[in-house]
Amino acid sequence: MNLAHLLTAALAALAVGAAGCARGEAAADRYVGPARPIRVLFIGNSYTYFHNMPTMIGQLAVAAGDARPLVCEMVTAGGESLEGHWNKGDATARIRQARWDYVVLQEQSLRPVEDPARMLEFVRRFDAEIRKAGARTVLYLTWARKHTPEAQIDYNRAYLDAARDVGAAVAPVGMAWDRARRENPTWPLFEDDNSHPRPLGSYLAACVFYATLYDRSPVGLPLLTLRGEVTGTAAHKEEVAHLQSIAWDCVREVTGALGPR
Repeated sequence: MNLAHLLTAALAALAVGAAGCARGEAAADRYVGPARPIRVLFIGNSYTYFHNMPTMIGQLAVAAGDARPLVCEMVTAGGESLEGHWNKGDATARIRQARWDYVVLQEQSLRPVEDPARMLEFVRRFDAEIRKAGARTVLYLTWARKHTPEAQIDYNRAYLDAARDVGAAVAPVGMAWDRARRENPTWPLFEDDNSHPRPLGSYLAACVFYATLYDRSPVGLPLLTLRGEVTGTAAHKEEVAHLQSIAWDCVREVTGALGPR
């Protein structure tokens, strides 16, 4: 079984997850536990909810033995932009209804390149609401389509410029994808549509978010765990360790570029 199939099977087995991050679940309202969790609201589209990526972040935290669990919720819709979320009002209402540590904003996949000024307008609007709620904005820097890798520089610029404008943090997922693609073009990050993530792509995104939210390296964490047992062969672990290293390097690079939080 190759790495992509292995991860797909592991995710299916973990469908109920430990992070409570399904769409529409008010997980932040109902969490009860001994440690104060990190509460995160994800606002975006399929790049966020494919393979329930936020749940993977929670699984990484569990595997790392972090004292603070991840409790999160998603306000997502396929192909939706930040402008669309703003106009619908559901995301803004949810920001106001619960106590969040972070709110993650993910723009529609092409808008950072096609209309970065429009993206910035709605990052600013959401950031104002997020600040009023006492939370911190995190921008989900996404990846270029498979057939236009050269566009990644434009994605990086749009998200980093927006982050500097509002003082947000950045989860540099697209930068990590770009580096992984250049180092090993055979890694199955993309679905056949050359846009959406396969399970390995979502896993790499989760590693970036884990490093961003917990300020800790994911290097050395297992692929996934199920009932306390590591899933994956030694060879797969070596591949995963390299992706974890890429995630950590990119997070440190962006944190250094943006300055202290």
